[in-house]
Amino acid sequence: MKAHYKTGIAIPAALLVLTAACSNQPEASAPRADEDTAAATSDPPLAQSSIIDPADDAGPSEAIATETAISSKKDMKQGDKPACMIEFAYEGYNPETLIWEGETCDNVKASLLDPKGLKSLGKWDRLDEFAQGHVEKLPDDKVLYVEGEFTASIYPVGTTRESYEVTVAD
Repeated sequence: MKAHYKTGIAIPAALLVLTAACSNQPEASAPRADEDTAAATSDPPLAQSSIIDPADDAGPSEAIATETAISSKKDMKQGDKPACMIEFAYEGYNPETLIWEGETCDNVKASLLDPKGLKSLGKWDRLDEFAQGHVEKLPDDKVLYVEGEFTASIYPVGTTRESYEVTVAD
């Protein structure tokens, strides 16, 4: 199964807890007066994937989307393999980025579907009530649907206000 990465504005709480617990930094003590204030107040760097070139990443945005849309699909390389970077947003939520590994964007279908569209593809019944409820709470009931050659997933927004992957392929 291919791995798919999603980047967004917020970092899942579990990652923060794991990162903090696994830090190689010595225990923090009260900053001394002669230390740089910025260094004393900044958190240790979090483990980051090298999927997105930091020069291309403008960093976290405080912008909240005003419409539900897929804003771009761009081919990229992940190591020596192709990948498709999909930028999307739901109205009222922070924009997010999804990395679909192993396929170029020409081979990846990305669209926004409502429950009726998911039913026509035979995907709605693959969702449990919890995921169906998250889809129905999205603006216009539309959810990101991504389909590659061998798998397909939807990305509803959960209780953390971030999307999560639900595989809907055979």
